[in-house]
Amino acid sequence: MAEHLSLHQLELFCAVVEHGSYVETARHLMMTQPALSLQVKSLQTALGTQLFERRGNRLVLTETGQITYEFARNLLALEDQLRSTVDDFMHADHGSLSIGSSRPFGRYFIPFVVCEYVQAFENVDVSVVYKDTETIYNQVLNRILDVGVVTSDEAVPVPPGLQSTRLRHDHWCLVSSAERPWTEPRRIDKALFQRAPLVTAVSHSTHWKLIQKILNRLGIHAGDYTVRLRMEDLESIKVVVQRGLGIAFLPYTAVQQELANSQLVEFPFPDGHPPLNCVIVTLDNNRSRPIVQRFVEFLLERFPRSLDLGEPK
Repeated sequence: MAEHLSLHQLELFCAVVEHGSYVETARHLMMTQPALSLQVKSLQTALGTQLFERRGNRLVLTETGQITYEFARNLLALEDQLRSTVDDFMHADHGSLSIGSSRPFGRYFIPFVVCEYVQAFENVDVSVVYKDTETIYNQVLNRILDVGVVTSDEAVPVPPGLQSTRLRHDHWCLVSSAERPWTEPRRIDKALFQRAPLVTAVSHSTHWKLIQKILNRLGIHAGDYTVRLRMEDLESIKVVVQRGLGIAFLPYTAVQQELANSQLVEFPFPDGHPPLNCVIVTLDNNRSRPIVQRFVEFLLERFPRSLDLGEPK
């Protein structure tokens, strides 16, 4: 019967690799060198291979030693993750929480929600970053982020392995400064885009992919419009449009105040506003930490899915 490996042996083996010698490793771990050597020899016996070879005064990994080191680091990382996850279940109101948000929701709502959350859960260390939707999907999948709060559309599908829950509903508006000549007639057609240049998102962004889909549905193609300026931030796009440099597609959440006080005017869509949903994305339920599940519940309580375009209650 094959001899079982121990995590302790793997941990000592990795320490030898990382310190470069038995002497330095033994000193660092405050153990005797013979005891350390014995543990590594036992690991070699269990695996049936030589893990190190000497080249002069240097201790070098063999080919199987390198493979063993890579697997050992992964196994030790899994042990750390297991301990952390169990600790999370035992203490769901302690720990860290990393949130990624796309700009529309992040700019207008996340700060208010996070303020309330950290007041309610003082022992949770919260960090928030703003990225495009696809980057957030990838980082949640790779456990760089715990949860994403993003604008979603079938143009940017949620990848397998993630769970998506709709948080609230928004919609797109096509807006302009009220003082520009292209505001009349206030109709969305090819003639509008021939009169008015487009101010929009950078070409690699999820925002631009969604805008392209809207343009295609309107029958507006690449040769029918001119992009005057591309910017990453929605607020910057809005400021440029207010200054009269062009027209822009922006979420209603981002422009509702300016529409209300007539700083901006809106062009009506022929078939109604294109929808823009905000969703919460996490790993599948069976892989999410309790602290993540609690934050999702907190968000859903703050923003009932029936809520449509209002401020947080």
